[in-house]
This record gives sequence, structure tokens and C-alpha cells, in this order.
Amino acid sequence: MKKTQKKILGFSGLLLVAAMTVFAAYLPVPEASATTALTDVIKVRVVGAVPDVNINNINYGEIFTSTGHAFGIDYENAENVKVTLQYTNVAGEVTTDVLAETYSDYYTGSYNVYFVKE
Repeated sequence: MKKTQKKILGFSGLLLVAAMTVFAAYLPVPEASATTALTDVIKVRVVGAVPDVNINNINYGEIFTSTGHAFGIDYENAENVKVTLQYTNVAGEVTTDVLAETYSDYYTGSYNVYFVKE
């Protein structure tokens, strides 16, 4: 091969490498397809085996002789929560009043109840 042919072939190869380098520089950078700008929020709610209700500020079986008492109720794992008051007057007649009622859908919650019986 003559010297001129070698120079032309070498220069052509050099131009081909430069063109491939420029082409590769303009290719988009590959990104992982699993990354996004969104964030998922997952809430896990553990529900016990039985309903749990705690009454605050009143002892079980306590008898009141005056009106106007406040107490709190903490509950969980209950579909419906109903607070009732059983009242016995001096004649011995028993009446039951519903103080509060809610559909809790097994979520944890609390009630503050103030009642006055006339």
C-alpha cells in the first residue's frame, strides 16, 4: 500500500471515530425505570381480637345522686360505639338515654361526654 493511501485510510478512520464520539455524546442518559417523583403512603392498622373500651373519670358501678357529670371513653376495634345512661328515679322507675352514638369502623377514638339528667 502506498503512503498516500495509508494517510487517507488513517484520516478516514480518525474521522469515523470522531463522528461516533459526537453521536454517543448526544445519546440520552439511561435512567432506572423504577424511580419516580411520587411517594406512596401505606397505613397499617392492627386490630385486636376483641373490642377494648376504657371509661375515664368514672368507676364501674359508681352511683351518682346529683346531675352534671363528665367522663371520657377511649375505644378501639368496635364497629359502632353507643354511650347510654341508665337512670333510676326515686320511685324505682328505670329509664335509659342514649348520650352518644357513632359508627367508628374499627378505628381507635375517644369521646368526652357531659350529661345532665333532669
